[in-house]
Amino acid sequence: MTAPPTRSLRELPPSLARNPVMTQWLSFVDGRVELRVGKVELGQGIVTALAQMAANELDVEPSRIDVLPVSTRYSPDEGRTTGSRSIEDSGEAVRQVCAEVRALFLAAAAEALALPREDLRIEDGRIVGPGSEATSYWELAASVSLDRQADGGVAPRALGTGVYTGRSVRRVDLDDKVRGAGRFIQNLVLPGMLHGRIVRPPSPSGRLIGVGAIQLRGARLVRDGSFLAVLADTEVGAIEAAKRVASAAGWECTSTLPEQHDLPAFMRVAPADDEVLSDFSPRGRALAVRGDTHAGGPHRAQYSRPFIAHASMGPSCAIALWEGNALRVWCSTQGVYDLRRELSRALALPVGRIEVEFLEGSGCYGHNGSDDAAYEAALLARHAEGRPVRLQWMREEELGWAPYGPAAVAELEATLDADGDILTWSHELWSYGSRGRPGYSSIGPAFWAASHLAEPFEREAAHLGGAIRN
Repeated sequence: MTAPPTRSLRELPPSLARNPVMTQWLSFVDGRVELRVGKVELGQGIVTALAQMAANELDVEPSRIDVLPVSTRYSPDEGRTTGSRSIEDSGEAVRQVCAEVRALFLAAAAEALALPREDLRIEDGRIVGPGSEATSYWELAASVSLDRQADGGVAPRALGTGVYTGRSVRRVDLDDKVRGAGRFIQNLVLPGMLHGRIVRPPSPSGRLIGVGAIQLRGARLVRDGSFLAVLADTEVGAIEAAKRVASAAGWECTSTLPEQHDLPAFMRVAPADDEVLSDFSPRGRALAVRGDTHAGGPHRAQYSRPFIAHASMGPSCAIALWEGNALRVWCSTQGVYDLRRELSRALALPVGRIEVEFLEGSGCYGHNGSDDAAYEAALLARHAEGRPVRLQWMREEELGWAPYGPAAVAELEATLDADGDILTWSHELWSYGSRGRPGYSSIGPAFWAASHLAEPFEREAAHLGGAIRN
């Protein structure tokens, strides 16, 4: 047999190169395979697909594989789940690490059974020889250490080979969703849990002047500068208390928003950073031929889109619990490690004292308010004397305070020659940034509430990618 080519660590899949220790990805426990990845399930089916890919390399039925919830406690750091890259990034890493694990166990089984390695085959996790000789991943798990780095020395199976990929299997996440079981962060209930609600200003620029005398009847008021909220034993109690506080709160606001009915005109004259993305004009030839009278042009058109609300089916929700000087957060963030780093910055708390665990959100793909809700829950949990705090936004908050898809205006102009071929093409675009997620800001934490505290953080405007993505 020809040995597969050995690859250096630099040639490993990027996610695996950043998280090369195999125990970060895989373990064998009580007849099950525990698979840990850093990409989260947002309804796109990756939990099922990654389990199939692992099963195909390990020769184990997909039903034996448990893809654990993504957590900073044990998951590899694969960044954010964005850009439709989960199969490309995480899948490639899973295939590689499982191929190397399979080879390690085959070598251990050959030694344990005193058989040539090429005489062994794997059937649903059992490693069997030509006779009655057999062992398994689980019998060998104690003697095969995965506390080692992947080295690229074993190639995964060629695409299109194996048993468990290339065919449909039952989605592991759908039964709960179809039956209405409590699978989402909005459904999580922890013992002794308090409920919180935020009292928002009339606009993002609002600053709290004061709160008049009010009786909250079983709820408590939380205030830090212009960050205003309530805590109560029940969700209904928190909602009612928030309404009473809102009616007694006074705010000072300045107008910071453009007239939405004439947004395209505003965007064209507003201060902007200009950038030429592409210039394909031939040398010595004008990019635009304006006023040309031949039949081919110029053709002009303008298109625009307003700010668009994400409008998740379930409003953003998170739960936070302070345990001494350590913080645990449950939420539907698309980047548990990025959120942990941003919480560390906003709360002046070492990252090692923060644990973020992902739970699916009810309609959460794209940049919604889940990261903001996590930070706000952490702020409220500081006042909860060791009890967990569940914060769920109201529908009007989700539509008014969650990040919006950026508005854009595009002006296009083209001229054609007599044969209908394009002579010139000009595309001008005005748009706002689209990336205000944790991890992008160099100025301050990417949380709305952080700019409303008594000692506020400066908030950086969303930037990067808005114009290009539009």
